[in-house]
Amino acid sequence: MSTTEQKIAELRNKIDELEASLKEEDKFDYPICKIDERLGLIVLFTDLKKGRVLCQGASFHEEVLTSPSWIPHTDTEVWKDYPYDKERGLYHKQMVYCWDNYYTHRVEIRFYDAINECAFAFGGCSSETEFEYYSATMPEFIKEAHKTLKD
Repeated sequence: MSTTEQKIAELRNKIDELEASLKEEDKFDYPICKIDERLGLIVLFTDLKKGRVLCQGASFHEEVLTSPSWIPHTDTEVWKDYPYDKERGLYHKQMVYCWDNYYTHRVEIRFYDAINECAFAFGGCSSETEFEYYSATMPEFIKEAHKTLKD
Protein backbone atom coordinates (compact mmCIF):
# COMPACT_ATOMS: atom_id res chain seq x y z
CA MET A 1 0.00 0.00 0.00
CA SER A 2 1.39 3.40 -0.94
CA THR A 3 1.76 6.30 1.46
CA THR A 4 -1.19 8.09 -0.18
CA GLU A 5 -3.42 5.03 0.17
CA GLN A 6 -2.38 4.65 3.80
CA LYS A 7 -3.20 8.29 4.47
CA ILE A 8 -6.62 7.92 2.80
CA ALA A 9 -7.33 4.78 4.87
CA GLU A 10 -6.33 6.61 8.07
CA LEU A 11 -8.56 9.57 7.20
CA ARG A 12 -11.51 7.26 6.44
CA ASN A 13 -11.02 5.58 9.82
CA LYS A 14 -10.95 8.97 11.54
CA ILE A 15 -14.15 10.02 9.73
CA ASP A 16 -15.82 6.76 10.79
CA GLU A 17 -14.79 7.36 14.41
CA LEU A 18 -16.14 10.93 14.34
CA GLU A 19 -19.43 9.81 12.82
CA ALA A 20 -19.76 7.09 15.45
CA SER A 21 -19.11 9.58 18.25
CA LEU A 22 -21.77 11.93 16.83
CA LYS A 23 -24.29 9.10 16.84
CA GLU A 24 -23.19 8.18 20.35
CA GLU A 25 -23.86 11.72 21.61
CA ASP A 26 -27.52 11.42 20.66
CA LYS A 27 -27.95 8.43 22.97
CA PHE A 28 -27.35 10.29 26.24
CA ASP A 29 -29.84 11.98 28.51
CA TYR A 30 -27.89 15.03 29.68
CA PRO A 31 -26.85 16.24 32.16
CA ILE A 32 -24.65 13.30 33.14
CA CYS A 33 -22.54 13.33 36.29
CA LYS A 34 -19.13 11.62 36.22
CA ILE A 35 -16.18 11.33 38.60
CA ASP A 36 -12.49 10.95 37.91
CA GLU A 37 -11.84 8.68 40.91
CA ARG A 38 -8.10 9.22 40.69
CA LEU A 39 -8.49 12.96 41.37
CA GLY A 40 -11.92 13.09 43.00
CA LEU A 41 -12.97 15.52 40.25
CA ILE A 42 -16.74 15.56 39.69
CA VAL A 43 -18.01 16.99 36.39
CA LEU A 44 -21.58 17.54 35.20
CA PHE A 45 -21.52 16.88 31.46
CA THR A 46 -23.95 18.67 29.15
CA ASP A 47 -22.40 17.17 26.03
CA LEU A 48 -19.86 14.48 25.15
CA LYS A 49 -16.87 16.72 26.03
CA LYS A 50 -18.52 19.77 27.62
CA GLY A 51 -19.14 20.00 31.32
CA ARG A 52 -18.96 22.04 34.52
CA VAL A 53 -16.85 21.19 37.57
CA LEU A 54 -19.06 20.45 40.59
CA CYS A 55 -16.27 19.38 42.94
CA GLN A 56 -12.58 19.85 42.21
CA GLY A 57 -11.26 17.09 44.45
CA ALA A 58 -7.45 16.99 44.19
CA SER A 59 -7.43 18.46 40.66
CA PHE A 60 -6.34 21.96 39.71
CA HIS A 61 -9.72 22.70 38.08
CA GLU A 62 -11.76 25.28 39.94
CA GLU A 63 -15.36 24.59 40.87
CA VAL A 64 -17.87 26.03 38.40
CA LEU A 65 -15.28 25.93 35.60
CA THR A 66 -17.02 25.02 32.36
CA SER A 67 -14.86 23.45 29.70
CA PRO A 68 -15.79 22.42 26.16
CA SER A 69 -12.81 20.08 25.91
CA TRP A 70 -12.92 17.42 28.61
CA ILE A 71 -11.90 13.89 27.79
CA PRO A 72 -15.22 12.43 26.55
CA HIS A 73 -17.38 11.12 29.37
CA THR A 74 -17.60 7.80 27.51
CA ASP A 75 -13.92 7.10 28.32
CA THR A 76 -14.34 4.54 31.11
CA GLU A 77 -10.63 4.60 31.96
CA VAL A 78 -11.04 8.18 33.19
CA TRP A 79 -14.72 8.64 34.08
CA LYS A 80 -17.06 6.61 36.27
CA ASP A 81 -20.77 7.26 36.73
CA TYR A 82 -21.56 9.36 39.79
CA PRO A 83 -25.02 9.63 41.40
CA TYR A 84 -26.82 12.86 40.53
CA ASP A 85 -30.38 13.97 41.27
CA LYS A 86 -31.39 15.79 38.09
CA GLU A 87 -34.64 17.06 39.56
CA ARG A 88 -32.90 18.87 42.43
CA GLY A 89 -29.58 19.51 40.69
CA LEU A 90 -27.61 17.90 43.54
CA TYR A 91 -24.82 15.35 43.42
CA HIS A 92 -24.05 12.53 45.85
CA LYS A 93 -22.42 13.57 49.14
CA GLN A 94 -22.84 17.28 48.38
CA MET A 95 -23.27 19.55 51.40
CA VAL A 96 -26.81 20.94 51.39
CA TYR A 97 -29.22 23.02 53.43
CA CYS A 98 -32.32 21.01 54.37
CA TRP A 99 -35.60 22.25 55.83
CA ASP A 100 -39.29 21.70 56.24
CA ASN A 101 -41.82 24.52 55.91
CA TYR A 102 -43.12 24.36 59.47
CA TYR A 103 -39.86 25.85 60.85
CA THR A 104 -39.45 29.55 60.15
CA HIS A 105 -35.97 30.01 61.60
CA ARG A 106 -34.27 26.66 61.10
CA VAL A 107 -32.33 24.75 58.46
CA GLU A 108 -30.01 21.81 58.85
CA ILE A 109 -26.76 21.32 57.03
CA ARG A 110 -26.40 17.74 55.89
CA PHE A 111 -24.84 15.76 53.06
CA TYR A 112 -27.12 14.76 50.22
CA ASP A 113 -27.69 11.12 49.32
CA ALA A 114 -28.41 11.28 45.57
CA ILE A 115 -28.93 7.52 45.40
CA ASN A 116 -31.90 7.59 47.81
CA GLU A 117 -32.83 11.27 47.21
CA CYS A 118 -32.61 12.20 50.88
CA ALA A 119 -30.05 13.36 53.47
CA PHE A 120 -27.45 11.28 55.25
CA ALA A 121 -27.93 10.89 59.01
CA PHE A 122 -25.64 12.75 61.40
CA GLY A 123 -23.49 9.63 61.84
CA GLY A 124 -22.82 9.50 58.10
CA CYS A 125 -24.97 6.51 57.28
CA SER A 126 -27.82 6.57 54.82
CA SER A 127 -30.89 6.99 56.96
CA GLU A 128 -33.33 8.11 54.31
CA THR A 129 -34.00 11.21 56.40
CA GLU A 130 -36.30 13.24 54.20
CA PHE A 131 -36.93 16.96 54.22
CA GLU A 132 -39.34 18.94 52.09
CA TYR A 133 -36.55 21.06 50.59
CA TYR A 134 -32.86 20.79 49.77
CA SER A 135 -30.59 23.51 48.44
CA ALA A 136 -26.87 23.90 47.78
CA THR A 137 -27.15 27.59 48.67
CA MET A 138 -28.51 29.36 51.74
CA PRO A 139 -32.30 29.59 51.38
CA GLU A 140 -33.74 33.12 51.10
CA PHE A 141 -36.20 32.64 53.97
CA ILE A 142 -33.29 32.11 56.37
CA LYS A 143 -31.64 35.32 55.20
CA GLU A 144 -34.92 37.12 55.87
CA ALA A 145 -35.46 35.29 59.19
CA HIS A 146 -32.06 36.53 60.38
CA LYS A 147 -33.35 40.11 60.13
CA THR A 148 -36.21 39.30 62.54
CA LEU A 149 -34.03 38.01 65.39
CA LYS A 150 -34.41 39.90 68.66
CA ASP A 151 -31.63 40.63 71.14
